[in-house]
Amino acid sequence: MSCPGNEVRIACVYTTVFTFYNRPDSPRLYSVMGVTGSGKSTFINCASESDLPVGKGLESCTFDVQTSKPFYLNKRMVTLIDTPGFDDTNRKERDVLTHISAYLANTYEQGVKLTGIIYMHRISDTRMTGTSRRNFSLFRELCGKDAFKNILIVTNMWRDDDLVVFNERERELATDDKYYKPMLDGGARMVRHNGTPASAKDIISQLINNGEVTLVSQREIVEEHKEFSGTAVGKELTRALEEQAEEYDTELQKLHAGLEASTRDKDEQKRQVAQDDLQKKREEIESIKSRIENMEQTFKDEKARLLAIIADMEAEKLTHMERIRDLEKQREEQAEKEKQERLLQKEEIERLVRRKERTEEEELRRERERRIGLEQARKSEAVEGSVRVHTGIWIFNALTAIMTIVLIIWS
Repeated sequence: MSCPGNEVRIACVYTTVFTFYNRPDSPRLYSVMGVTGSGKSTFINCASESDLPVGKGLESCTFDVQTSKPFYLNKRMVTLIDTPGFDDTNRKERDVLTHISAYLANTYEQGVKLTGIIYMHRISDTRMTGTSRRNFSLFRELCGKDAFKNILIVTNMWRDDDLVVFNERERELATDDKYYKPMLDGGARMVRHNGTPASAKDIISQLINNGEVTLVSQREIVEEHKEFSGTAVGKELTRALEEQAEEYDTELQKLHAGLEASTRDKDEQKRQVAQDDLQKKREEIESIKSRIENMEQTFKDEKARLLAIIADMEAEKLTHMERIRDLEKQREEQAEKEKQERLLQKEEIERLVRRKERTEEEELRRERERRIGLEQARKSEAVEGSVRVHTGIWIFNALTAIMTIVLIIWS
């Protein structure tokens, strides 16, 4: 197997992003993105035979971006990237999106070109919540419409016993404007993953020959030098946070009313509960405002922090790639050795065949010469026999004539 000129890289979150290096002698890079528990890490391990940690239940497992072992697929070297889920149980949605955006900006600055995006969706989910739709909206703004044609929406966790329900759920996701229809109309595709390595590799193969694409967030940050808060995804995140703050403000007013009511009723227990809830809600509102105000600095800090992580991942990847290439070289040398052995065997067989043919030809020649000699001997014997017969007849006739003359004289 020969190593191609480009590296294929794929990143995984609740959505899946496939990124490809377009630099000489680098493998293709895919990024897989999605929500927590959607099967990103499992998908990556299934395709690459890696051993990335896999979360149990709804607890997040992937904190920072991590990469799989590079592997060959269709004569291309592929690396899969696992990213945290948008609804990570240990980090705020804003922090996860900032982390992914910072990673994509850093790698793009280093020459990474995206080739495909996979968004993983659990078909077993009974409904798509408002949070899930908001996460998908953020993912869409992260990618941009120009990248839709490079996106695969991968549904997983299919079960035969619920196939009828799942089929209807898949149809709804593909045809409802609230879900994936706009992205599918823009060129994205929806495919199923059955949980096998063959299925995972087949999905990757559908993107492996795509042309490169730049995500809108990468172009805005790296090429247009926009601040993160000024990008499409930053604006969408700000809008979502402001919307959340308004919802909390409405809840805060209700809590105020409840607190006043419990105060009037002199219900100390209810008043204390309402007071605690009110304080928590105020803190949440302040936290949201702080996130909006500090969004740009948070992005810069995360971008700087990720540089060392990316460098370590690149070093580890290159080491593994060298091992793969060494193994590939050994396989090629072994294949060449076996080829030469087969050629020698073929030449030996051909030599033996020619020798046998020559021997058979020599035997046939000798047999022909023997037969010709026997035929000539038979002809020679026949001639000699004929001469002897004629000679005998001549002698007999001569003796008869002499005897006749003698008798005549005597008489």
